[in-house]
Amino acid sequence: MTSTPWAPPFRLTEPQELARYASPDDLRRLAKLPQNLPAQRRLAVIWEVLHRHQILYAPAREGTNADGQLIRSPDEVLDTPGSGTCLDVALVLATACRNADLPAAIVLLEPADGRGAHHAVVLTSCTGAWPVGSGSEVWTDLPEGFWDHVREDADQPGRDLLLLDPIGLTGALGSVKVRGADADLATAASNGRAYLSGEGWRVSSVVPIVPQADGYRSIQPSVLPLRKIYDSLDNAPTPLQSLRPEYRLTAFQSRHELTIVCDLCDRALASGLDQVAVIHGVGGAGKNRLALEVAERMRIQGWYAGVLTDERSEESWSWLSAVRIPLLVVVDYADGRLADVKRLFRQLRDRRGSPAVVVLTARSIAGGWLEKVQRYWSRMAFRLPPKRSAFRLCWRIRSASTAPLSPGSAPPSRCHQSTATSRAPRSI
Repeated sequence: MTSTPWAPPFRLTEPQELARYASPDDLRRLAKLPQNLPAQRRLAVIWEVLHRHQILYAPAREGTNADGQLIRSPDEVLDTPGSGTCLDVALVLATACRNADLPAAIVLLEPADGRGAHHAVVLTSCTGAWPVGSGSEVWTDLPEGFWDHVREDADQPGRDLLLLDPIGLTGALGSVKVRGADADLATAASNGRAYLSGEGWRVSSVVPIVPQADGYRSIQPSVLPLRKIYDSLDNAPTPLQSLRPEYRLTAFQSRHELTIVCDLCDRALASGLDQVAVIHGVGGAGKNRLALEVAERMRIQGWYAGVLTDERSEESWSWLSAVRIPLLVVVDYADGRLADVKRLFRQLRDRRGSPAVVVLTARSIAGGWLEKVQRYWSRMAFRLPPKRSAFRLCWRIRSASTAPLSPGSAPPSRCHQSTATSRAPRSI
């Protein structure tokens, strides 16, 4: 997702290199995996833990070509932005099994007719035993007697090995349908076995995932610039704070402002131009929940989206500039955070790749803060390099509105929208 990949491209002609991408230490940091459980139960818990991360299925990283595939790091798959290909997710799953003392390997598959995309499934032990083939050397074919040790379903006794389709851990990205997505362990086992036992695929190689002294490690700041959009209600510090919008105590009520801001994001993606939206309204009108819902919907479509944190370092600012996928940043209470907004604009000025959308929330647009932000944004636009000379500023301002909560409560705040303005950049 960033300008500097955490590791060089993986080449199918060098399958022995695949284990270097496993990064077991990073996975221990990102996912709490079972240790003191019977082996038979460990795999089910691993699947449950990883499935809860709600990984999105995504195409190969930008920069992947015939010379090799850029592998996403465990941080990118499980945390930010939380997406990956079948190979990215297979590496996470196989490494998780290995961390739980369940031997695992990745089976690389190619279409039997030699055309189309490749696939990867995970071969792991349900018992801790590895009864066939080398547990450390690459296989070029399935060894004799292989199928005698592979379960036909996840609960079959007497056999040690299980094939799993890693796509079962993912969800569809946007409206795209992905075969085998969002599956339980039993379904993933059935799908994984079908890939190897059917006639449409052939084994390219089987790579055991074992710790490598020269393995790659994730490169990510200690404090991410954006916090997650929604959090579990169980993490609310007090009952009163559970009412905060990020805990989703109540279901989101659809409103037309959501369509307007999401449309702004779509137009940013279509035009390649950065955009800013301002959502303002009285306290309790729902403006922050609206901004979070926009961010969540963009995240599901593959954007890196979240709320700008209060604690950031130079490292995290630089990391944000390097994100290449579409970016959506929510700045809440922006009227009191002008320094943060200005710094964010400077980082966006230096950024390349897909466009960014900034969503500012505030109780009011009075007091002159918005005019200061507009002027600063314009100055940043003038300094953009020539290849972004088509840059335009589009301010779309709406106040959040909500129906009265009870008889006698205040009426909904009035909605209005500014006309869109554009400014062409000029040289200094």
